[in-house]
Amino acid sequence: MSSLRAISGSRGFTLAETLIGVAILGLIGTLSFGTFSSAVHSQERAEALSDKYHQLRQALVRMSREISQAFISEHRFCDDPRTKTLFVGKRASNGMRLDFTSFSHFKMGADQNEGDQNELSYFVESDPEDPKRLSLMRREQVRIDEEPTEGGVTQVLAENVSELNF
Repeated sequence: MSSLRAISGSRGFTLAETLIGVAILGLIGTLSFGTFSSAVHSQERAEALSDKYHQLRQALVRMSREISQAFISEHRFCDDPRTKTLFVGKRASNGMRLDFTSFSHFKMGADQNEGDQNELSYFVESDPEDPKRLSLMRREQVRIDEEPTEGGVTQVLAENVSELNF
């Protein structure tokens, strides 16, 4: 009978052993969560950086395509100011501003009274959605008019751009 008591008394863990085991398990869980959380945060930063570079690459591709289609014509009808073409780069508050006429317009709808000529501008100014942030802006006027640096539709081409230089 005494041997039965000795066997039953040696089975299982004491309260101290259980608490130490739970503490070790909690420490391993905390370290694992910290490592996992750090990996997820690093992945999010890498994706944000990749998205920004992709946006900038796409903006530069579009700019290079449209600038390569720029034109200046000395053959114009002087009585009609709509025939004035330009390619002007000038200093602006955040680098430079480029205004030019181009053959890069795409007609998006059928039966529109538009050609392939347009007025384009590239410049950096405050983002319309967040005035504290600067963005690369693209202005397009689908027709050449008397004021070739004004009018048209202005859109954000790339976000978080601080300066534009040519």
